[in-house]
Amino acid sequence: MFKNSTSSIKKLLIFAAMGILLTVCSCATDAPRDGKAVEFPPGSPEAISRSYLEMLKQKQWAKIADLYDPKALSDFREMMSFILEVPDETAPKVLPSLFGPGSTKESIKSMSDLQFFSSFLQGITAQAAQLGQLDFKKIDILGSVPEGDSLKHVVTRTYASIGDIDMEAMEVVSFRKTDDKWRILMQGRMKGMAQHLKNALKQKAAK
Repeated sequence: MFKNSTSSIKKLLIFAAMGILLTVCSCATDAPRDGKAVEFPPGSPEAISRSYLEMLKQKQWAKIADLYDPKALSDFREMMSFILEVPDETAPKVLPSLFGPGSTKESIKSMSDLQFFSSFLQGITAQAAQLGQLDFKKIDILGSVPEGDSLKHVVTRTYASIGDIDMEAMEVVSFRKTDDKWRILMQGRMKGMAQHLKNALKQKAAK
């Protein structure tokens, strides 16, 4: 399915990482209102968003992944399953770029869904770092909208930069209550990234 086009793939991964990190950071809403920190009920989607930011700063990838809905992690892994189709000669360069140093097809297959996502976050963060330091300039909670008793949407605006590249995005981050706990659902941009990466790799293989 894939040909050896490692340098082009590497560039693609770096820019995909930028988009993913901006999406991930949309969960990390910690901006004060009117100069004062807003207090949210413990365990609420807004409070989870705040803890997300601290975990992100400390690179606690497993804890971040644990904030997501289990079904969302399973679906994301299924969307990314195509990455195991890279040829053996390319895998030693492509897989560590996505899942961290030493990653192989065998090690990725043996991961739990949580480990798969946390390793992916770690890998794409390392890719983005090649463009320069990641800086969260401003992250705001604009509001939240409940949808029944078990679904809530938090609207955020994120300002960030990687090196000299500025990024801004408005996101709706959705939460589902599972077993009496609010869990993050996979953002649409993350789903789109997986399909975009798959299509890009297919196009490289066709050339």
